[in-house]
Amino acid sequence: MRIQALGPLRIWDGARWASIAAPHQRIVLAVLLADAGRPVPRDRLIHEIWGERPTRTAATAVNGYVMRLRRSLRAGDAGDVVSRAAGYELATAEDAVDIQVFERMVRTGKRYVAEGRMADAARQLSGALALWRGAALADVPATLTVSAEVARVEQLRLTAREEHFGARLELGQHAEIVDELAALTREHPLRERLCRYLMISLYRCGRRAEALDAYRRVRGVLVAETGIEPGPELRGLEHAVLTDDRTLAAPAVAPVIPAQLPAAVADFAGRHDLLASLDSLARQRPAPPVVVAGLAGVGKTALAVHWGQSVRDRFPDGQLYLDLRGSSPRPPVAPMEALAHFLHALGVRAEEIPAGLDEAVGLYRSVTAVRRILVVLDNAERPDQVRPLLPGGPGCMVLVTSREQQRGLTAREGAVGLHLGVLPPDEAAHLLRTLLPGAADEDAAELARLCGHLPLALRIAAANLRAELTPISQYNRRLAAGDRLAALGVPGDATTGTVTAFDLSYQAHSPAARRLFRLLGVAPGDTVTAPAAAALADVPVAQAEVLLDTIARAHLLERAGPGRYRWHDLVRLYARRRCLAEDTDREVAIDRLHHHYLSTMDAAAGLLYPHVVRLDLPATVDAAHRVGFDDPADASDWVAAEQDNMIAAILAAGPRHREAAWRLADQLRWHLDFTAPSAEWLPVTEAALGHARADAHPLGQAAAHLGRATVLLATSRYPEALEDFQRALGFARDAGWVEGQTCALSNLAHVSFETGRLDLAARHSLEALELDTRIGRTAGQLARLANLGNIRLQQGRLAEAIAYCERVVALESTIGEWQGQGTAHGCLGEAHLLLGRHEEALTYLSVALATHRRAGARSCEADTLRLLASVRAATGHVEEAQGLATEALRITREVGDRWVEAQVLIAQADLDLRTGDADLAVAHLRQVLAQSRGDGDRHTEAQALIGLARAHRLRGVAGTTESRAYAVQATGVCREFGYDLLERNASALAGS
Repeated sequence: MRIQALGPLRIWDGARWASIAAPHQRIVLAVLLADAGRPVPRDRLIHEIWGERPTRTAATAVNGYVMRLRRSLRAGDAGDVVSRAAGYELATAEDAVDIQVFERMVRTGKRYVAEGRMADAARQLSGALALWRGAALADVPATLTVSAEVARVEQLRLTAREEHFGARLELGQHAEIVDELAALTREHPLRERLCRYLMISLYRCGRRAEALDAYRRVRGVLVAETGIEPGPELRGLEHAVLTDDRTLAAPAVAPVIPAQLPAAVADFAGRHDLLASLDSLARQRPAPPVVVAGLAGVGKTALAVHWGQSVRDRFPDGQLYLDLRGSSPRPPVAPMEALAHFLHALGVRAEEIPAGLDEAVGLYRSVTAVRRILVVLDNAERPDQVRPLLPGGPGCMVLVTSREQQRGLTAREGAVGLHLGVLPPDEAAHLLRTLLPGAADEDAAELARLCGHLPLALRIAAANLRAELTPISQYNRRLAAGDRLAALGVPGDATTGTVTAFDLSYQAHSPAARRLFRLLGVAPGDTVTAPAAAALADVPVAQAEVLLDTIARAHLLERAGPGRYRWHDLVRLYARRRCLAEDTDREVAIDRLHHHYLSTMDAAAGLLYPHVVRLDLPATVDAAHRVGFDDPADASDWVAAEQDNMIAAILAAGPRHREAAWRLADQLRWHLDFTAPSAEWLPVTEAALGHARADAHPLGQAAAHLGRATVLLATSRYPEALEDFQRALGFARDAGWVEGQTCALSNLAHVSFETGRLDLAARHSLEALELDTRIGRTAGQLARLANLGNIRLQQGRLAEAIAYCERVVALESTIGEWQGQGTAHGCLGEAHLLLGRHEEALTYLSVALATHRRAGARSCEADTLRLLASVRAATGHVEEAQGLATEALRITREVGDRWVEAQVLIAQADLDLRTGDADLAVAHLRQVLAQSRGDGDRHTEAQALIGLARAHRLRGVAGTTESRAYAVQATGVCREFGYDLLERNASALAGS
């Protein structure tokens, strides 16, 4: 089928069922469907839409509707609208329209009845009636033709239902149909055939008085409304009931073909992969039991029923269905109760059903042994509720839905588990646009996000919008600003709501699991591990693991990786709501979580950055829930996995947890400086600074200013970085934090270095070296000596640079690895490069590269790759040099280090010149020049000017003037700031 009209009008677009947004366009298609295969004049279409007062542009509008219909029909191979003389004709393939399929199946069912094939007739008519998704052409405005067509197919539907009831009566299914017959008879009291079937069903169920009462009610309506008595068949039936005529007894029929699946949900959306998986599993012989598990409201029942209805023909002996009430306010269905229900549906009389469970299971398996039956066990609670209901035949298939994973069925019965998650964003938005025709794409996408893409919440929101007639954008704002969980309920129906669905899952757990679940709702971060959960709940890690697994099995948590869990958005709101209402100790729980992060991060930093300046933990930090590490790699993995949660803890900290937040930011400072893009780290440092200022804590403000300044320095925001480092120095002095003072001084030297003020950089470094020497901090002395080596290198004082760095290399052996390791080797490599000692340069730089990579120091890695590129280019390996430079540039742009990026571009320009591409070199150097002038980096500015002078010089006579101008500018900068080595190069170019 490609067109559905037995319900809201929809067209298959090649991927999904699509609604038709424009009401007039729906009218055009409905009229063409009513006259399918026959031309419909355009004037008639105009009259159907506008009646006797068409607009002046009516003909043009109809042409537009037809054009859009053609496009929609062709997209899904649904058919075409063919132009005829002054009109149009709908051309479709056989069975492309559900009305056509319905009519064919009804004709076939009637033929089977006439032939006495009652089981086949019941199956055929049941399939025909299952095509209906609501009232025919439900969303098409009423017109003369539309109303006539609706009346025609609705009458045919009623006739089909009568034929279906008749066939099922012949099959002895009077008990299964009696309630439905009673309801339909009340709707259509003048249908004598319905009354006849109802009377027979009631009589066969032993309800003789009710059968006679049904006759009297229908007779009363007939006499009152038409003035005539019932027909002879109905009057004869009354007499037969009065006299207990033996001909009324139920026929001896077997086997019974149950068809217990509920009607499929209208507008079912997506799930193509899962439907395909079910199709594949159903083709296996024997098919394994399948467990579809997922969060409350995710659409497990809808999926099972939709698929079951679509494969009815594969299970010709029937479909059994039962809600086992695993998550329900009512008690779960006991296996014996379920077996009695199924055996009765399969034709076993009540008195023949054994009283014992084992005997009933044996009979059930015997009855199903040679049949092909689909058994849908909805809302299962536990495996032992399901096991007795597994049929005995290899042609049967069992589909279980549950909020639990039912691992026992997987272990013992070989069940296949299928996880049903929320809808993907595009499918969720598409469902909303289907439920709410005309909804704007952006509004539907936002509403889907606010509903967490949960099908139940999406359908509730759509129902509320249709009832309230509220614009979607206004409803979205209300959801975003208020209590989303309360809003995603149905007024007047307490059983249909997001909170109700979650309540049933939550209440099934133990008090300990419920408490942990609630506390997780107020924990910062997007994921949680067992150690963090143990800290929140103050339980051993092993117990936390069991509790998390229990909660996850019920899909109140989702697994995000080995040992890691995450929340669905609405579930987390639900947990938070319950925690705020029930847990008065939640702030103490968050204290424990912060202490877990602080104590564990301190242990990790001790392994990863043992010589880096950081604050000592106060004695008030409880290390009871600290994670232990076997080695630095283990610590590094933990920090990388938990850094987002720790950042969330910093950003979300309230007044009670401000100190923990700024201390945690200080612990993270070096890790994030080396590994995280600076733009992501800046808001964290600013939050930490806000917490420290609110506490008016000098130590905290010193550490927080150091953190923010480090990011500002990495992004070349030198004036702001300079101010922050100066403030950090002041606060460190106020707090008596000497290590903080040396760190601030060293970074002030770094700012001065990168802005070309090399003499000032040297003075700051020497002052820091003096403090580190006084307190005996060897790692600090190494860092300052390495800095001094780099400063002298840039000043062109190569012998001093080498001397400083050789002192560093000699001292390193006394403390093992330290955070700045590799810096001195890099400096030595660059110094030897400038001296033309390429082998020595290569040796030192290779050591530096390995060290930086081992430490995860990515900016230093990029800078070393840049120097290696220069070495390889100088020794004639230009292609290899190009690869190294490209990799260096990629890293600098990932980490956002503008200074190193500028140095890499200068090296790239040198490679351009070596390959004769002066124009590309000029482009790279102009980029560096603009950036360095914007950042106030005078040393890099001088390098760029010298490079531009060289590039223009290589252009020959045409570039001589520009070359000299750039060289003169470079000379001026070098003289002003004391760049001796660069000045010699610039002067040589200016004088040539």
